[in-house]
Amino acid sequence: MERESVGREHHAELLHKQLVWSSPNSVEANNHAKILGYLGGVRVGGRRQRWEPWAHGLVGGSHLQPQTANSSRSAIMAIDGGGVDYRVHARLSFRVEGDYVYTGFRGESQNNFQGVAGVVLHF
Repeated sequence: MERESVGREHHAELLHKQLVWSSPNSVEANNHAKILGYLGGVRVGGRRQRWEPWAHGLVGGSHLQPQTANSSRSAIMAIDGGGVDYRVHARLSFRVEGDYVYTGFRGESQNNFQGVAGVVLHF
């Protein structure tokens, strides 16, 4: 006979990976910027029944397209934040996430916030 655990599960993922693609609205007339970020870091969380709150800290690089005058297209990128997943089914969850995003293009710091809502597929 199987029993379902009602307690909390805690976990830490030491090599959490994330790929970020951003294509914001036009920066200048007829000029669009695209940013690709590739990051790795730590993710910690716990699950109680269907809810799974988590937090992560990621560091990596980013690549800016198109090339800007007198500056590099590559820069450091960091994301710190967290969210919550709600498991609907063994293979499907809904996610809400909020993150602080740092990049360092053109020798300057860019500090931003991103909000994410989406679907998570478990394989």
